[in-house]
Amino acid sequence: MDRLDRLITEAGFTDFRWTDGSKIAVAQWVRFKCVYACDNYGHGANCPPNAPPLAECRDFFEDYERIAVIHMEVPGYPEPEFKAWKKATNQKLVSLERDVFLAGYHKALVLFAGTCAVCPDCV
Repeated sequence: MDRLDRLITEAGFTDFRWTDGSKIAVAQWVRFKCVYACDNYGHGANCPPNAPPLAECRDFFEDYERIAVIHMEVPGYPEPEFKAWKKATNQKLVSLERDVFLAGYHKALVLFAGTCAVCPDCV
């Protein structure tokens, strides 16, 4: 197990796979799903319309030779328990990003699936 695997595992994330950034699919349908199917559309800094355009997203992912894709089982908690789980999970991911950065991987960046829940109010 290499150093990055160990950092991810020590953070409590055991189900992950590595892929090349150029293999990450960036597609318009994802953005449209946000626009037409998400109640949070327009409310988060990491969500459309605030997210970068598709071409910039493609360029971003292609800059990375190794991307860890972490799989998590999302519990079926009712609100507010789900929000508390999501906030705690997002905070663990941000801490992991910091640890990876401090280990010398300065391009480390965590992207959340769905809206971020770290701050009480999003800009």
